[in-house]
Amino acid sequence: MERFTTTHSPKSRVKRIIDHNPKDIWNNEVCVMYGEYSITAQEVANSLNMAYELRQLSPSATKKQMQEIINKYR
Repeated sequence: MERFTTTHSPKSRVKRIIDHNPKDIWNNEVCVMYGEYSITAQEVANSLNMAYELRQLSPSATKKQMQEIINKYR
């Protein structure tokens, strides 16, 4: 299960990324304005999830282990 998900608010035209674990290092809520050329909220959620998983790796992790996580969120 992903740590970050997106919800859509058509009234404000904002997609929000909600963290389901507020005790974690991330902010509780991140808002991303979206438009024709902007990054999507799903891309931001994927990046945050990838960063979180990479930080959980031990210092002795192999390049292959890191690449598997990166490929998972592409």
